[in-house]
Amino acid sequence: MKNIIIGIDGGGTATKIAALDCAGRLVAQSETESMNYNFMPMGECVSNVCAGINKLSLGGGYRVTACAIGDPSVDDEVAYELSERFINELRNRAGFSRDTKILLKSDVFMALYGLTEGKPGVLIISGTGSMGMAIDKKGAAVTVGGWGNPATDKGSGYDIAVKALSAVFDASDKTGPATVLTKEFTNFYKVDKPRELIGILNGGNCKRADIAALAAIVSGCAGAGDETACAIINGAADDLAGYALSLLRRIDFGGCRVGMYGGVFFNNKVIQTRFKEAVLRHFPDAVVGFPEIPPEIAAARYAINIFKL
Repeated sequence: MKNIIIGIDGGGTATKIAALDCAGRLVAQSETESMNYNFMPMGECVSNVCAGINKLSLGGGYRVTACAIGDPSVDDEVAYELSERFINELRNRAGFSRDTKILLKSDVFMALYGLTEGKPGVLIISGTGSMGMAIDKKGAAVTVGGWGNPATDKGSGYDIAVKALSAVFDASDKTGPATVLTKEFTNFYKVDKPRELIGILNGGNCKRADIAALAAIVSGCAGAGDETACAIINGAADDLAGYALSLLRRIDFGGCRVGMYGGVFFNNKVIQTRFKEAVLRHFPDAVVGFPEIPPEIAAARYAINIFKL
């Protein structure tokens, strides 16, 4: 029977899973729905992860030795009672044995590990939420962002969407400039006027991730030249760069790698470029780019190193 290490990159929108053997070779990959028990029921999170593990189709010839999770619900600086509950429920429902080692760190930590493999560096992640982490020369970690409710997490998809919706509401109230976002959002939700959005956005079926998905519409409007959308997108890039600059100053190491990760970065060239330019303007020796190792694979590799498998 072959030993397998599972790595999980949890997210507010989607969760990616990889299975590696003890030599670090990829055996299988899968994708499932979101897991963030700060914003959705615990049982639903566990069910989604179990579904993703089942999609790996490992069969009876494999034994899961360890499972490492990049968890969007934690930030590595404080302990969460919910995290222990999540681990226990996952162990029981995924069919892991008592000997299966389960390791849980923040999703930004695993993405950073995929960038530097434990060496000094900075990683800013922006998807449904946003957060940043740095590792200094002594291996100590510092974080920014990731505050969750009631904050919107600067530069996140949710933050972009909330600011865009506020602009639409202001335009409707005649307290702000007209914006093409009004037409795009009413068309998206199939309503005739902005006030009809109240019941939709405040309904029980509207999740944080659903609102964050509107960021793609804002990006499209910015690309078409809408001034309000452009200002929101530029502001998001500046906020994310502000996170990175804060971390670089705190670790006092401007020549390290600075990583971008998450849907907001992946899907918006303006944010990528503006972020990179802002970082290099202050720290010209930094190397800015995307992690070469996906976080789900980085998580499994981290477990292999930590547990010496």
